[in-house]
Amino acid sequence: GIVQPVEDWEKGKPTHPELLAWLAREFVRGGYSLKNLSRLILNSHAYQRATDSALSGPSPVF
Repeated sequence: GIVQPVEDWEKGKPTHPELLAWLAREFVRGGYSLKNLSRLILNSHAYQRATDSALSGPSPVF
């Protein structure tokens, strides 16, 4: 996450303050559009990286 613990932004310090500041600037630059911000995040290389569980094959069906 960007802030730990994720449920308490008041007490938690950003783990990546530069990223948080950049996202805030992009949010303002995009006219406060959540759609634009979501598109920016979802199209990022970091978001699209595969997880370890995805690399280990399909999960078992119960």
